[in-house]
Formats: sequence, C-alpha cells, structure tokens
Amino acid sequence: MKVLEVKDLEVRYGGIRALKGVSLSLEEGQITVLLGANGAGKSSLLKAISGLVKPSAGSIQLWGQETRGLPAYRITGLGVAHAPEGRGMFASLSVRENLQLGGFLAPSTELPTRIEEALTLFPRLKERYNQLAGSLSGGEQQMLALARALVAKPRLLLLDEPSLGLAPIISQEIFRTIRQVHQTGLSVLVVEQNARLALQVADYAYVLKTGEVETHGLANDIKGLEQVGKAYLGVT
Repeated sequence: MKVLEVKDLEVRYGGIRALKGVSLSLEEGQITVLLGANGAGKSSLLKAISGLVKPSAGSIQLWGQETRGLPAYRITGLGVAHAPEGRGMFASLSVRENLQLGGFLAPSTELPTRIEEALTLFPRLKERYNQLAGSLSGGEQQMLALARALVAKPRLLLLDEPSLGLAPIISQEIFRTIRQVHQTGLSVLVVEQNARLALQVADYAYVLKTGEVETHGLANDIKGLEQVGKAYLGVT
C-alpha cells in the first residue's frame, strides 16, 4: 500500500522554483531517504507534504487521499508527524511540556502512556524531564524532537536532518532509534546530509538536484552509484 504519492510537485518562493515537478512514492513500512546538496529542495518537499508550504502545482496523496492545500493541522490529524530541521524546540518549556505538545491531538487518557513510551526510547530525556529544553545539549534536543513527534503516534514520520551538527556517536544513536521505531511498522521519510549513515538504514532513496529528482532506487543500489555520490551526496 502506498503511504505517500507525490506527482509533479512544484513549490515556489516568489520567483524562485524550489521544486520543479518532483514525483516520488513511499510504501507502507518503508524508510525512504532524500539526499542531495544544500538548496536541492529537500526541506521544501517535507514542508509541502506536512502542509507548512503551499505547492503551486502537482499532487500530494496520503493513503490515497489528496492533501495538497490542506492546512497542517488536518494533515497532522491524518497521522503525519514532522520533526523539522533545527529541531523546533520550545526552549522556554520543559522536556515534559514539549512532549505534551507533541500529543496535543491525543486523548488525555492515552497521553501519559505515549510519553512514557517515548522516554523509554530516550532514557536521557527521562533524567531531564523537568529541565528546560533550551538548556539541553544538541544531541538531547534532537532526541526530544524525535520523541515529541513519536508521542503523536504517527503513521508517517517526516524527519529533516536528524543528525545535523551532532557528534558521530550521537548520530548513530539517533539512527538506531529510527530503525527501532520503523520495526513497529512506522513509515519514515528522512532528509539527511550524512548519506553514508542514512543509506545504512534506508530501504529506498531519492537524490534531488536543484529541485528535481536526479535519480532514485533501492538504497543498496544508490550506494554503488559513485558518480552520483561524489556529485550530490558528499560521499568520497
């Protein structure tokens, strides 16, 4: 079953075309990675899917339902959670309060259990439960961004640069957790600059170049495309 199908999508910022007819699909239970240089349009694609920007043309279908133009809260209600680049923490709120915001659509009776499940994945957050999010380390803030998204119990998780600015050991921990939650049946679409790390956990990959799909295929096949790797992924 297709969780997501994007066809001929265009996104404009004034006179700039950030996406120029992008098409992609994501199967249920799949981890798909979006790769490409800065400015390739990766973040714009995630924002369009989650309703944070309005496409100028094309189609976005989630579970067979057209969602292009729907407000972000409606798309969230369908089961999409978006952990944006830069983590999007409420710095002046505690870890607890950030997690509670992640479950704002959850029944009140379910929220404590959902938060406890997220804290089980990230024990360090449990230790800092009442600490202000702005005082956390970069790695802990990324854990909080991921945990907050998971509290929503999404069917599709959108992750934008989850390893950005993190030490390699923390990046590996984040991706281990992504693989762990994926094994529960969660579908994941992840934007990542660290191509080597992302391709280790992904099933499928798309490479974007200046707003267009340059190539796509099984993650193992993309690993072998040396020319693409050097030109667009930063792989040496």
